[in-house]
Amino acid sequence: MSNPILVFLRCTFLIVSMVAFHACQSAAPDVKSTLYEPYPNVIFDMGNIHDGNRAIADAFSEYEKGNYEKAYTLFNTLTFEEKTPDIHFYTGMSLFASGKFEESVGPLRIGGKYGSQFQEAAEYYLVIADYERGKKEIAFDRLKVMLAQNRLGGFSEKGQQLVKYIAADPDIKENFPE
Repeated sequence: MSNPILVFLRCTFLIVSMVAFHACQSAAPDVKSTLYEPYPNVIFDMGNIHDGNRAIADAFSEYEKGNYEKAYTLFNTLTFEEKTPDIHFYTGMSLFASGKFEESVGPLRIGGKYGSQFQEAAEYYLVIADYERGKKEIAFDRLKVMLAQNRLGGFSEKGQQLVKYIAADPDIKENFPE
């Protein structure tokens, strides 16, 4: 028969170990949220607002506050002349950040057209949008090609993390064994 004190100590050690393990796991950053974080506003100076750009300022203000659905609504009210590729990019990012990956594709493609300052960012977010829309193999293949061709520029490190994240997906492991 076991010593009751030893049994108690073993149980206590097991419980403490489980609690410590859980605490470490919950403290680890969520890879998905880190890789999916919205692109910051880098084009509109919120300190330079005048009547002519009030609608744009309001849209970017909501975007910066994390009110992405409201930002999308406001971006969508802009006139044709105001909808530059930059505005299209942030319209797409508003949809993306709201989890509307399907709807984000069109504006992100327009905003990330060849030569745009947002080309690399748009390509990165379009891969995620493809992945989230169930086009996992396409996303995985496109991401590997972009990384091999060094087309992600400032997003290369995130791209490397994203390729590992996607590669760990059971659907990808099944179809693309190492």
